[in-house]
Amino acid sequence: MLRLARQNECRGYRRIREYRLVAYVFGTLRFLALSWPMAAMGGLASPSDAGWNGGAWQMNFPVAHPRTADQLSRRTVLGGVAVAVAGTAASGLLRGSASPARRARPTPCSEGWYAPDDNVRHERTWMAWPARRDIWGSMLPGVRDDVARVARAIAVFEPVVMVARPDQARDAARACGKGVEIVELVNDDLWMRDMGPVFLVDGHGGLAGLDMNFNGWGNKQVHVHDAKIAREVLALLGVRRFVAPFVSEGGALVVDGHGTVMATESSIINPNRNPGQSKAQLTREILSYLGGKKMVWVPGLRGQDITDDHIDGLARFVRGAEVVIDQPADPHATDVWAVSERQALRVLRHSTDAAGQRLRCLISRESQTIPPHENPNLFVNVYVNWYICNGAVLVPKFGDPHSDGAARELVHRLYPDRDVIQLTINNLSEGGGGIHCVTQQQPAAQREGGGLI
Repeated sequence: MLRLARQNECRGYRRIREYRLVAYVFGTLRFLALSWPMAAMGGLASPSDAGWNGGAWQMNFPVAHPRTADQLSRRTVLGGVAVAVAGTAASGLLRGSASPARRARPTPCSEGWYAPDDNVRHERTWMAWPARRDIWGSMLPGVRDDVARVARAIAVFEPVVMVARPDQARDAARACGKGVEIVELVNDDLWMRDMGPVFLVDGHGGLAGLDMNFNGWGNKQVHVHDAKIAREVLALLGVRRFVAPFVSEGGALVVDGHGTVMATESSIINPNRNPGQSKAQLTREILSYLGGKKMVWVPGLRGQDITDDHIDGLARFVRGAEVVIDQPADPHATDVWAVSERQALRVLRHSTDAAGQRLRCLISRESQTIPPHENPNLFVNVYVNWYICNGAVLVPKFGDPHSDGAARELVHRLYPDRDVIQLTINNLSEGGGGIHCVTQQQPAAQREGGGLI
């Protein structure tokens, strides 16, 4: 149970304090090596100008000094620079490495970590209790019912942990039942796929997590607490946290677990997430932090929903080079979503995976109708946003017998060794998401070859 991980949490925080103490000592030595030569040049800084600020070592230099640059002799400047360089070299030796500028930044990929595919065995599923009425308004009770329904369904097959605000924890526990564990953290919303960590494994029983700097889908929604959830979940587990050099969400990236990563350009190569970063730069960074070898981009669609068209509502890996892609119920539809979906299909049919295999695309048609009283401009009636758990696949149903039946048959054919559970999630769909969006799997520790630890 997760409650037993509190001991790991305490050890993690002790390690953080120890690292800060070491950083403080080395920072002080480096400061002395640099500041005294500077003081000989005119007193640019003194020990009283240095200290901790917000958990980081900081040196505060005076804005001006009576002895200006044109009063310094050439000999004084050169002498000071020589001693400063010597001090910097000594500081580097203390750290046991060369200049930081020459050190390669460690990435998950360089250390053997990678994001496994959704099909691997899970340790547990993470979810989050809908918290704010100012986000959901009158829909809040219905959205909570949907989230609880999903949690109860998953709990039949694997442990579920629900993040909930302390003042809402009791209500969440009552709604979800005894099979769901409640962990008290302060959150804003329910989309654990996007705000939670992406879990990484190393094939030797290790577990780590990737924090992708959630920013509310490009600052479209309040996220002051959700931005901290990835870090807080990893701290509770006591596992290593990598911080990505880019902004993204879990639903914006899907992996096959064998080196291929798939995403829409619209949700990542976007100034509301990653201003000034090129496609080539983001491709390198994403592959380095997800342990990938090949990036498959589809154009996507900007500005039509809060996510800017997440890939997990458009296409999913199944096994090998097999991909399921969402397509409109009407093959001749001409709305912007239909045009974008057909464009994505064309791109994927001409793409290859990390092993060089041409992707094989299977079609999943959207529901032909949506439930009565739902807003057709907001309702997400796609099936590919299903969730795979231990022994089952959870798929939405929208009250259209033909479409719901076709989706169930497709999923059963793709995952014959798992139960297919269809759930009504109309409130979540009206809110722009689905079952995959509200869940985040924590993979079970595994060794190469698939054996569980």
